[in-house]
This record gives sequence, C-alpha cells and structure tokens, in this order.
Amino acid sequence: FELQKIQRFGFFLINFGKAPLLFYVCHILLIHGVAYIITIYRGLSIYWLVSGSAKNPFPKIPAPEYGFDLATVYFIWLVLLLVLYPLCSVDIRIKRVLPQIFTKTKPH
Repeated sequence: FELQKIQRFGFFLINFGKAPLLFYVCHILLIHGVAYIITIYRGLSIYWLVSGSAKNPFPKIPAPEYGFDLATVYFIWLVLLLVLYPLCSVDIRIKRVLPQIFTKTKPH
C-alpha cells in the first residue's frame, strides 16, 4: 500500500526529471512573471525587482510588504508545479514520438 503511494508520487517527480531544461527555463520565467504580476497587483514598485547588478545584486532590503509568509510561498510553489506538470508531460510525449528533433541521429 505505501509502496504504491511512493511510486505515484515518484512518477510525478520523474515527469519533471525527464524534461529538465524545459522545466528549468519555464519555472524561472514563470516565477519571475508571477512576481511582477503580484507586485503590480499589490500596487508596489517593481524597481526593486529589476534594479540589481552583478556587483550589487540586491540594492537594499525590500520593504516587508514585498514578501509573503511561508505557507503562501509553498502554495504559490505548488500551483506553479501543477502548471508546469502538463507542459513537461507534453514535452516528454513529443520526445518519445519525434526523437529525431532532439537528437543528431538521422532517421533511416
């Protein structure tokens, strides 16, 4: 019984592992996009989000209203995972059906 639960959860995680580059690129874009949208929705300046540099990545400590409590952060994280799951599933199916697109081998 417990092994079946682990296998189902493992299958969920393996789905992300089979499309790592897509997941990485999309999660960065999605997280930053959501941060901008939430910041604008809350009526805050996005200057703090975009004003860093290599020398000074965080210009100053942001005001407390820029953050969320831990439960909210986990909720947003879970929602973003659920949004990315179907995208990774489609990528896996495409790789399975059309492997020549992603490899250098020529079809015979």
